[in-house]
Amino acid sequence: MKKIALLAATLFITAAIMAQTVAVVSYMKVAPGAEDAYIALEREWKKIHQARVDDGRMIAWELYYIHNQGTASPYNFATANIYKDLKSAMAGLSEADMKLMGPKWSEIANKTNAARQLVKDEIYNWQMGIQATQPEKFLTVSYMKINKPESYYEMERDAYQPMHKAAIDENKMAGWSIWSRAFPEDNYYQAVAVNGYASLDQMTSMTYTDLQETLKKKMTPNDVVKMVNLINDTEEIRTMVKSQLWESVEVTKPKQ
Repeated sequence: MKKIALLAATLFITAAIMAQTVAVVSYMKVAPGAEDAYIALEREWKKIHQARVDDGRMIAWELYYIHNQGTASPYNFATANIYKDLKSAMAGLSEADMKLMGPKWSEIANKTNAARQLVKDEIYNWQMGIQATQPEKFLTVSYMKINKPESYYEMERDAYQPMHKAAIDENKMAGWSIWSRAFPEDNYYQAVAVNGYASLDQMTSMTYTDLQETLKKKMTPNDVVKMVNLINDTEEIRTMVKSQLWESVEVTKPKQ
């Protein structure tokens, strides 16, 4: 496969706006050697997604290649449609939307169905995050199994969010967010942590040990104790089911 261009930036909004935000993530399987053809088709669909962003029906659309997914893996691409709420996510495409691709839209739709297998759709609810300060070209997407959601989100908010904020301030990270899985068909995982980076070099520059030491110099003794205790309890609070490296391929521009 030809090298995929690093074009995208994940869209983050303020917490007040994001509170009801929904991401509909579609996981795709594309056959070896067909990646470039599939990406070209998705770029045709981008015309529709950009129009929906421009008129406020969607916050963003993003296309990712998922690394280290061999022939036995169930999927190797993902699209993320970001909406302001569940109602917007359920609205779907209109006939007018389809006409934006021109008279060959039905042909493009058929080619898209032939180019990739839609493995599954997942709906995620935004829980917390830190606004990205620069384009996110890579994401680490970690799927978490949690038994007590309140304990898990407390840990992310009071222990890991301050460390990620420090990493962003030090240019060791671009953005960060936590999403809960909505309407799950199984109990495989319940939450997703997304770390965004501007480059692979930026990704490898961050260590949580260094970030803890940085924070200890700025926090009150009580907050330090709470943070350390939560970090020490991480493995009891959640189990990381899997972690993936996603590379950004295409994304819509933010609404002007």
